[in-house]
Amino acid sequence: MQRASGRCLMSSAIALVTAAAALPASAEYTFFERGGFKANAGLSSILGAVGTSDIAPLTDRDGYFEAFAKPNLNFTWDMPTEGTIYGKISGVGVYQLGDGDPTGLTNGDVGDLGLEEAYLGWRGQYLDVRAGRTEFAIGDQFLIGDCHFDSNAPPSSDGRGDAHYDGSFWIAPYKACDTSVIVTANNGGAWKADAFTIKGDGHQAYTRLAGLNVEYLLGDAGADGKFGFMMAGVPESSNGFRQGMNLLDFRANGIAIPMVPGLKVHGEVAAEFGDLDAGVDSDAMAYYGEVEYNFANVTWTPTVHYRYGHWDGDDLNTADNEGFDSLFYYAGPRGWGTWYQGEIAGEYQLTNSNQNTHMVKLAVHPTDTIAISGLYFNHSLDESHYFGAPVTDDKWMDEFNLVGEWFPTANWYVAGVFGYGIAGDAYEQTYGTDDDSMVYELWVQFTY
Repeated sequence: MQRASGRCLMSSAIALVTAAAALPASAEYTFFERGGFKANAGLSSILGAVGTSDIAPLTDRDGYFEAFAKPNLNFTWDMPTEGTIYGKISGVGVYQLGDGDPTGLTNGDVGDLGLEEAYLGWRGQYLDVRAGRTEFAIGDQFLIGDCHFDSNAPPSSDGRGDAHYDGSFWIAPYKACDTSVIVTANNGGAWKADAFTIKGDGHQAYTRLAGLNVEYLLGDAGADGKFGFMMAGVPESSNGFRQGMNLLDFRANGIAIPMVPGLKVHGEVAAEFGDLDAGVDSDAMAYYGEVEYNFANVTWTPTVHYRYGHWDGDDLNTADNEGFDSLFYYAGPRGWGTWYQGEIAGEYQLTNSNQNTHMVKLAVHPTDTIAISGLYFNHSLDESHYFGAPVTDDKWMDEFNLVGEWFPTANWYVAGVFGYGIAGDAYEQTYGTDDDSMVYELWVQFTY
């Protein structure tokens, strides 16, 4: 069954941002300290420049420039009885110029000032509670990592009036979840649990997720991996194809294999089901498996990854909704190519729905401050259509990315990226061209 054009932002807009393999450390400045009270100030800033060639859907866009600064104030107050009260507030100033991105979600010169995080919390030995606008991630961000979609496009037209036109598609400074409450409990050892309610912004159709996440940590604080389980639901959304959805998720992140030093495995299975407000049933699944091996005793300590990921597509011949909705997914902790799968297809065309992707990645470290990665993606469609437009072949794109990273200090990070995409038949039928695509990217980040 073909879905309405507003089914969900992640299925009607195109993917947003890629994160770097490792981010600079936050030092922060303590400007007041007395007794058990400490107040700090910090700053993060990213500059991104993107050049494009023949990238669909808008192949005539040549490039764009983005930059933001995000100052923050935070405090901790050690109580005389038990526990610590803490809080944070941060704002964003962002600007974009140039053609805008190839999706059309940003256009030309635009700037914005806005609130990012604003929360209060209390933590003790076994319990942590915080409420307000706060960032929140689960697992490796396969489903939850970014509640805010950064674009110039108007938000959902349900009258609630999200006023920000964020002017930043690639570097994406806004991530906080609105009106959130997160309660985290632990047993002082291997077990941890989060009860949460979080809400996306207007570009995410004001979608609220409420659920329970449980993790079992291997090794010291999960150094040898984590097993996790999450169950959640969508009690509120202006998108009828989200409201009423239920979610079950099982995952294994970074599991070290003792018999083979250097080997880690990752995997996740997620199922969506329930009676949707749009009047149809949700019945979708996604999963991936990944192996990672580090050659610790080889020159430049290479690491090799292989991953296969599958995200159900909607069967247009049924009344049910089989298309998987990746909700609030984000770039992920394993660096370039994790959940924005390719700097061309993963940024501008595919959204981790109706998709099958093979990834091979090789990363080397010539020095302590330089890393070089090569990535290959083989993308195909799960069902023979692209957002409801039929195609007769499933092959979307073969994509190659080359990434150079430089970590000159603990506060600075610089990355340069080249991407090359070879169109498949499904891509050609969708966009009417088989031209090869290219992208050139520069990412400069400072954190204090």
